[in-house]
Amino acid sequence: MAHGQKKEEFGDRLRLCRKKRGFTQAELAKKIHIGGHAPVSRYESGKSVPDLNVLIEIEKTLHIDLHELITGKPSPKLMQALELLSPSINERIDKISERSSVLHSLTLGYRVRESIHGEDHSKAIEAGEDELRALQAELLRFQSLFFPRPKSKDTL
Repeated sequence: MAHGQKKEEFGDRLRLCRKKRGFTQAELAKKIHIGGHAPVSRYESGKSVPDLNVLIEIEKTLHIDLHELITGKPSPKLMQALELLSPSINERIDKISERSSVLHSLTLGYRVRESIHGEDHSKAIEAGEDELRALQAELLRFQSLFFPRPKSKDTL
């Protein structure tokens, strides 16, 4: 009973990860080279457990830590790495947010001066908007690293 319960928990985690990534059972089966949706269905229902090679393919395809998929707990090594990176990442995100606010205020100020005084600040506005776009792109990169989006059906 306990063994079957463990398989079902694994199956629930697999199902959740698969759906989060936007794959059907058949799409996942094709990506991990196991033919047809039936094996994935058996893994998710707890009726069978994939072998190591299939687990590795699942890990690569779903971009999930294998330790977490099997145990339901984050890998200790991954947690250590995140703890080391977290302060620097948070610091960088804070700096990006601060700089974005300043740039937004400056750009808005230049626009107001243009409309009221007829002054030409187009180059300063353009430079500020370019830097804002670069900062937004950097924030999106951080977001995609730590909070990946599910794949859409169009990209499969």
